[in-house]
Amino acid sequence: MKHFRILGLAVLALFALSAFAAGMASAEEGVLPPSNFTVTGGTQTLTNLREETIVCKAVTGTGKFLTEKEKDQHATGTLDFTGCTASGFAANTLGDEKEVILAKVLYLICLTEPKTLLFGVLVLALENPVHIEVPIIKALILVKGYTIGSLETEKEAKGKVVAVLFNEKDKHATCEINGTLFTSTYLASIDSKEDVDAFQSGLVTVTFEKEVTFMDT
Repeated sequence: MKHFRILGLAVLALFALSAFAAGMASAEEGVLPPSNFTVTGGTQTLTNLREETIVCKAVTGTGKFLTEKEKDQHATGTLDFTGCTASGFAANTLGDEKEVILAKVLYLICLTEPKTLLFGVLVLALENPVHIEVPIIKALILVKGYTIGSLETEKEAKGKVVAVLFNEKDKHATCEINGTLFTSTYLASIDSKEDVDAFQSGLVTVTFEKEVTFMDT
């Protein structure tokens, strides 16, 4: 059975949740007041340096902030990708419907450009790895890692609806949380021991239940 290891928004999974949890406990970036939200988006694409792709036609999701601590700006939720193909063949998470990829995820607010206070979102999955099958070619996709998207403009740092852009071509995205810099780690390999860089693209809309302000407190 072939193994396709790939990182990205279209297929998210966690590679080191415990390390992130330890570092994020006092994260200063976040939104106030914490508000539940929904996610919607069109086509999400991940392409590696071998030009192998995973494409999903749409994504929906939910998020709920953890508010036990005033500065705890983590949110948990789900992402539901539909119309998914891997290298042109229908793909789905094990046990789910055809062309459907499901993931439980953790969202972290971050700064993708600290100097201009351009905010973003770091997203990791809560399962490691996520198992995705491509039935027609009997391939198993093992997924791990995290992805980073930026608000389109600084002006979107306040309101109920914000657009988050995942736009990598030849450079991985970065963001800062509590003074620590994180770099997305998209890699991919198919039927090979060698991991290859991969890059994410896609636009999603995040709609909060009430108006929020992204803050660097």
